[in-house]
Amino acid sequence: MKSPIYKRLFASLLLITASFQTATAYSQTTPSGALLETSIDNLRGERAIQLKQTTIKSAVAGSIAETTIDLVFYNPNNRVLEGNLQFPLADNQKIIGFALDIGGKMRDAVPVEKAKGRQVFEEIVRRGVDPALLEMTQGNNFKLRVYPIPARGTRTVQLRIMQNLDRVRHQWEFPLALGFADASEKTQVSIHLRGINDQPEVKFGARQINYEKALDGYKLEFSTQSLGKNSRIITSFPQPLKAQTYLQEFQGESYFLAEVPLKSERKSRSLPSKIGLLWDSSNSATQRHIEAELDLLHHYFKAVGNAEVHLQRLRDRPEAIEIFTITNGNWSKLRKALETTVYDGASAIADWKVEADIGEYLLVSDGLMNYGPKQFPQLSKQQKLFAINSAQSADTNRLSALAERQHGRLIQVDINNVSNASKLLLTDANSVVEALGTHLSDIELESMVPDGDVLRVAGKLKAKQAELSLDLKLNGKPQKINLAINNNAPQHPLAAFLWANYRLRKLEGDREMQKAEIRRLGKKFAIPNSETSLIVLENLSDYLQYDIAPPVELLDEFNRLKSDAYRQRQDSQRHQTEALVTQFQEKIKWWETDFQKLLAKKKEEELRRKEEALKAEALRREEDRKAAIQLSKVSAKPDSSGTKQVALEMRAAPPRPVAPEMPKSVTITGARVRYAEVMNSNSYQTVSTLNRESATMDAVASNENNSASISLKKWVPDARYIKRLTAAEKDKIYTIYLDEKPSYQNSSAFFLDAADILKEKGQSELAMRVLSNLLEMDLENRHILRLLGYRLMELGAYHQAVQVFEKVVPLAEEEPQSYRDLGLALAADKQYQAAINQLQQVIHGNWNGRFQEIKLITLAEINALIVEAKNSGVQVDTSSIDPRLIRNLPLDIRVVMSWDADASDMDLWVKDPSGEECSFNHTRTSLGGRISYDVTQGYGPEEFSLRKAMPGKYQIYANFYGNRQQIVAGATTVQLKLISHFGSEKAKEKLITVRLKDQGGRVFIGEFEFMPEEPVKK
Repeated sequence: MKSPIYKRLFASLLLITASFQTATAYSQTTPSGALLETSIDNLRGERAIQLKQTTIKSAVAGSIAETTIDLVFYNPNNRVLEGNLQFPLADNQKIIGFALDIGGKMRDAVPVEKAKGRQVFEEIVRRGVDPALLEMTQGNNFKLRVYPIPARGTRTVQLRIMQNLDRVRHQWEFPLALGFADASEKTQVSIHLRGINDQPEVKFGARQINYEKALDGYKLEFSTQSLGKNSRIITSFPQPLKAQTYLQEFQGESYFLAEVPLKSERKSRSLPSKIGLLWDSSNSATQRHIEAELDLLHHYFKAVGNAEVHLQRLRDRPEAIEIFTITNGNWSKLRKALETTVYDGASAIADWKVEADIGEYLLVSDGLMNYGPKQFPQLSKQQKLFAINSAQSADTNRLSALAERQHGRLIQVDINNVSNASKLLLTDANSVVEALGTHLSDIELESMVPDGDVLRVAGKLKAKQAELSLDLKLNGKPQKINLAINNNAPQHPLAAFLWANYRLRKLEGDREMQKAEIRRLGKKFAIPNSETSLIVLENLSDYLQYDIAPPVELLDEFNRLKSDAYRQRQDSQRHQTEALVTQFQEKIKWWETDFQKLLAKKKEEELRRKEEALKAEALRREEDRKAAIQLSKVSAKPDSSGTKQVALEMRAAPPRPVAPEMPKSVTITGARVRYAEVMNSNSYQTVSTLNRESATMDAVASNENNSASISLKKWVPDARYIKRLTAAEKDKIYTIYLDEKPSYQNSSAFFLDAADILKEKGQSELAMRVLSNLLEMDLENRHILRLLGYRLMELGAYHQAVQVFEKVVPLAEEEPQSYRDLGLALAADKQYQAAINQLQQVIHGNWNGRFQEIKLITLAEINALIVEAKNSGVQVDTSSIDPRLIRNLPLDIRVVMSWDADASDMDLWVKDPSGEECSFNHTRTSLGGRISYDVTQGYGPEEFSLRKAMPGKYQIYANFYGNRQQIVAGATTVQLKLISHFGSEKAKEKLITVRLKDQGGRVFIGEFEFMPEEPVKK
């Protein structure tokens, strides 16, 4: 058993790591601000991570540039830090690799399934070993995690990025953004232009730098101690645009890349008289350049002249369609409506219905889709969809795939050149009608509607001689181009990589249905995408343990040892199954024990011993009394007669005590739950509010047989916005929320509190919208997603909770909580078979040892769910579950606690009516109370079980010892599920979420009162 002192020591050890973040970009526009924002302890005088040196090397060949960036980070503090570097890339840029210094040498990353990569990284970090992980979040946004950055030491990270060059005024243009180097103490830059004969032009702000002639082209090299914000080097060089083909041998196949020149003359296209305007009004839309988008629409409606526009705002749910009439290009009413749009809520950009009489749709959005339906509506053949984006952090792959699939294209809006976007929107684009080939296969296009003067096509060469046939529509006219391809074409180092990217781009339009192929391509070609990441591990044993193919230099040894590692994993799985069976049999033995009889027997034994002791004491006293009835002292005193008197001194024994009566036995039969109606569905508790009065709920709902009630300690946050919101009239709350919102964009607590107040005052739909903002806060943050899912469960929005937890599973497949949360949400939504299938994942999984007893806890929920399904007339299939594990164990009282912060230590304590406490250091009580394994490094759950409840109050406490990553709501959010008559037809439950801000000490959460059966009225 661990003592509280030990647990506090453990909690302090969890705090040895911190993280740094950056929101910089390597794209065309770099946001302002420091490169690194580090979580440091200012009280201890700690300093931010320093970027000591940046080395940028670019090589340009043909129309493609490859750039390698080395970043040397220095940690000036006396403790280890974990690094977290977040950055977006431009649409024409792709990650082609990264590496980490291991033992003084750079080690290349290898591809891994996204969920597995995150699992492996976090498990290895706990062991203090060196891993690094590069993930794509949403759109073209990336997150690089590195551990450790040693105390007063350095760490080098290397990124490799591919970029297509732009064709501007008959010249190639290569803009090299230097955003990564903004905060660097020293920067070295090298650009090599291969195959260039003419002197290139170069622009670098006010600085004077020039290219020097090299053997195979031109070179530019310089060093600097400082760079200005948003620095860029723009290189332009003339080069004839001609058709060219390249080849690359990759894993036994021959890939070709063809670059075909196009004439870019454009003609105005016919515009419709009925237009659908889909305006993304979600919270993330605040990152768009709205004014630039409005300027683009001004050009568009001016060209349209007269039309009817159906405006529909999209956020967590679609708003009603508003109809506007455009006359002679005058769209002022529509513009005013757009300018007054409120941007709030999640992004459900697929949640709308097609109107048959609309000629074309304009979807103005960043492409982020984190809520609502997964399938995008399908237009008819006569309709077009144009996607318009002005945001830097956007899912352009999705937007372009959706638009091209529906006869349109993506229009990227540059705030410095809106007229170019207008030109693309108002004119017929060059487009590919069909691409065929002789002795070619798997032909993929960079785009069906290429922006510039170059069409890029890739595929596989199946013979020495082949021909590519392209049916095009150029400047509104059909044209056919035939291009010969042979095996003597020059080599291209990225031909296969580009082919894979072109295919991935097409698949992104239907991402949810194409996950397996996206994953296969990512792993084969080492491309970070929505299903694949890149990882670096330190030891060969780590690659073996997690079955990840290592870099080439370790591959031979890996293959030699792989079979042994596989057998070890299989043995581990069998051992875990048998261990679960043993645990379950022990629980059955506990459940079958009649603790009331044991308690009565124990009391009888105690009474018998007391009676025997009393009898022995009475016997001793009687003997003492007899011995005392004797002369204690004889004194002779002469009297008047001269005789002596005998004085007798006697000592009387005290009266014999009466034995106490045996207590009468109490029989508890069945149960009826009387639940307190929670006035505020979000009940909070913090250490700082322990002395506040408990808010006991008065409204009570009765049921049959026995009854129980719950009273909760309610916390009213003291944030200043709370007073404004609670004091406001019903129709003013949302306006005040919008006024306060800009100050709390990164505070999940703000959205939770505001949603609660809106719901309390009858604004349920707005409350749901406000809650959905949690999806917009941090791309693919499983902690925030879980927090939202728990709150939706508490509000009874089970279907929406299922959608949220479905997003968590691929983000954290390594954590059994992901499957359990989804399974329980499906069960609440009455999707019994789907719930059983998800919960089975928990009991069949091979989890890290820190997830102790979650299988046993989930097994109880599966067995109870089988009963619930049967009572609902639903037969579920449990054939894949070991029959030794199927048995329902009903309980009078069950309390389950889980929390949102990983690597944290939280305890569940329950005090029964006799005053006996059940906790980590007293896991079994006289009444039969049982508490599960003490979780100190995860999310829980911890479970209190009691088969037969004694009437009275059961007090529930949480004991919070701290965690190392309080990243959600500025605190740790705890979810408690209180269930009476678990596993029976009478089962009732109540969900409670509480936020614990400070560590140390027990926190009273509430009471669960179990009452005796009421007499039945005749």
